[in-house]
Amino acid sequence: MESFDGDYWYRSPGDQGGAVCGLFVIAHPEQLIQITFNKFDIDCESGGLLAMVDGWETQGQFFPSDEDHQLPFEMRYQTYCGGEAPTVFISSQNVALIQYRIPTVEEGFHISVRMIDNPEPCNVVTMIDHGVMSISNHGHRRNCSVSIMYPENIKLLNVDVGKTHHIPTQVWKNGLTRHCKKRMRDDYVELLTGPGLDSSLMKSIQDFCGLSSRPGAAMVPLACGHAVVRLVSSGNYYNSVTFGFEGLTDDVYVQYATKQCMD
Repeated sequence: MESFDGDYWYRSPGDQGGAVCGLFVIAHPEQLIQITFNKFDIDCESGGLLAMVDGWETQGQFFPSDEDHQLPFEMRYQTYCGGEAPTVFISSQNVALIQYRIPTVEEGFHISVRMIDNPEPCNVVTMIDHGVMSISNHGHRRNCSVSIMYPENIKLLNVDVGKTHHIPTQVWKNGLTRHCKKRMRDDYVELLTGPGLDSSLMKSIQDFCGLSSRPGAAMVPLACGHAVVRLVSSGNYYNSVTFGFEGLTDDVYVQYATKQCMD
């Protein structure tokens, strides 16, 4: 895994039994990743292949999920070999992945990685286990998720979902509504947890909509591997959520993990 600007080389030591390797790249939440291929030498005939993934993939699960990515799958997962070499790739969020299988000795690639500013971050992976983050649709019709790679306690600090048609000049305290997804609302924030990356396969623990700068002091434990805060937006509102998160204590983890991780 890499998280810094710089140049990276890979030269194959030879056939590794068909093994597929991966270079996971992560930037700050408010950044995108630009990858420039300076050299590309991967032969198709020997079974060599390189895939550029707009997001992350592990065990067949992708972040962002198909529901939350603005591009169709065939555009965010592209393969190359031989004369079909990638040139410049820019991710849609703060994570990207290069997967490669290079069985021929000394073949490989040379890339330059640069982190660039993203003025409207949407989907984000974070490797820290505590802090405060905000997520917004910036008035667009799109779904945005923050994926935290650990079990977490989530505390909503400020919620404006399905209420504001324009950027507010003051905060109104109208309160929150639960179970907005079940009520067929088009805009809501949901808290999910699961063992993989794909939020569409996770268990939804709670969901909310409404407007409040004081949603309450209660923490929501998300104990099954990954914790996700997902904002679903119709594009009719300027939705935003600010939340705090911190790791679970051992006793809270034991209390919630069994029931949240059960199918």
